[in-house]
Amino acid sequence: MAFDTISFRPVGANDTGASSVSWAFLLRSGLGCMLFFQAVGVWLNLREIIGPGATVPSSIAEMIDLRWEPSVRWFIPLLARAGLEGQKAYIFCFALYTILLLLLILNFRPKLTSLSVFALHSVILGSSGFSIYGADLLANVGLFYCVLAPAGVPEDSSDAMWRSSLLHRLFQFQLVVVYVTSGLAKAIGPQWRNGEAIWFALGEPVLRGIVDARPLLAAFPVLARLAGLSVLTLEIAYPFFMLPKVTRRVWLAFIIAMHLGIGLFLNLWSFALMMIVLNVSAFGSEYAARLFGRLSKLYSAVLIAAKQARAEPVLQVGQRSQECASFETRAAPPGRVQA
Repeated sequence: MAFDTISFRPVGANDTGASSVSWAFLLRSGLGCMLFFQAVGVWLNLREIIGPGATVPSSIAEMIDLRWEPSVRWFIPLLARAGLEGQKAYIFCFALYTILLLLLILNFRPKLTSLSVFALHSVILGSSGFSIYGADLLANVGLFYCVLAPAGVPEDSSDAMWRSSLLHRLFQFQLVVVYVTSGLAKAIGPQWRNGEAIWFALGEPVLRGIVDARPLLAAFPVLARLAGLSVLTLEIAYPFFMLPKVTRRVWLAFIIAMHLGIGLFLNLWSFALMMIVLNVSAFGSEYAARLFGRLSKLYSAVLIAAKQARAEPVLQVGQRSQECASFETRAAPPGRVQA
């Protein structure tokens, strides 16, 4: 379900061309894909990130974190009875988390799977406090909305329809708060206005992306200032251009381009893809549904064309055989034809 411009009047699926809960499906599948590929990368260095043998041992990380925050240590006595002690307990939790992400991508029992992924994600965050950053916290927020979002398509004018609408609206409002507060915080100092923040971010060896823009910025320093002012404009003006449907499509494209740039230039792909998933789920479900519909029609047209292409040689062989028979009839002597 979408909303009519900025009002709270719900718009049905027939008005927008998108399913009333397509945003929930996009959020679950998008978060599942992003977190799964992130988990695959973490598996390569799991022992150094989480567990007793990590660079910062989990025993220290869990002591610094809040006591009420869930962590693997809560379940170590229970897992020890099954022979999962020490590093094995952390590996088991992360393996279960990875499997559940696959189920979330497949939309298998979405409510139960979302709750399980959200719980395990919170446990893993509580045990690796020194290895997480903003993308992981935003992913946890997104998984929380996955738990609350409806699993199926509610009927029109039903209570479930209104709950889905209000939850979607709350999700949009939280994104608005995230972008506006981030933009205002950046605007307090001069670093983003004069381009200094852009230059120092691109100069960090840890944040070296696929594309090295430093030579270009060194030749044209004004580009760094324009990039900083563009980020401030996109974030502070987010609610004024993202909420109205007239400008939503253009502003959504700008936001996606900004986060793709973060991935390309700063190599922060987890954060970039996370924000793209959240934005498309919150404000782009209608456009995504239309895109999927067009791709489905294109796929059907390709299949029909392929079937016709395979059937044409058979028809041509039949036509050629008929033409050969008629030619032999015309070329044969009259007596032979009568015989």
